[in-house]
Amino acid sequence: MLLKARKIAFLGLLMAFQGILFFAGSIIEVNTLFFLAAASFCVGIAVRETGIWHGAGFLIGAVLMNFIIMPQKLYCFTMAGFGVYIFMVEYLQAKKVSKYFGKWNRYVTILAKLLVFNSMYLPTVVLAPQLVFEGQVNRNILVLMIVGGQAALFVFDKAYEVFMNKHWARLGNKIRK
Repeated sequence: MLLKARKIAFLGLLMAFQGILFFAGSIIEVNTLFFLAAASFCVGIAVRETGIWHGAGFLIGAVLMNFIIMPQKLYCFTMAGFGVYIFMVEYLQAKKVSKYFGKWNRYVTILAKLLVFNSMYLPTVVLAPQLVFEGQVNRNILVLMIVGGQAALFVFDKAYEVFMNKHWARLGNKIRK
């Protein structure tokens, strides 16, 4: 019982911190994507520290809280997309996909990441390009947005891996004590 209460308290504090990061992204317009990405990293922390189901609840709660409280509703969809992507990455790691695919695990993981990202990104770019780019959108700009999105995915994924493996591993040990 004590451990469950501790997990819930941790998730509550983490959600408050995530809300602060999200709010900072709507105040400091220059670094919006940085703060949204940092806020979505909290989903990965929740999954790693408390498990898949608590992490899913955290993701749903964070998206609902941000949608209700925050003034920038479009940022909520961006953070939800980041959060779903991170949740999927953590889910694949927690389910130990490597035991099914062996030496192909790395390629299967990359393919799964691309599928999840592109299932959210491509419909947005193709159906509503004005959400991503201001002005007239022709075919060349559309191709550039798609390629740029893939490059942004690579940077986001690498930043998440570095954060979780280096920074959270060190900081998490101090918090757990």
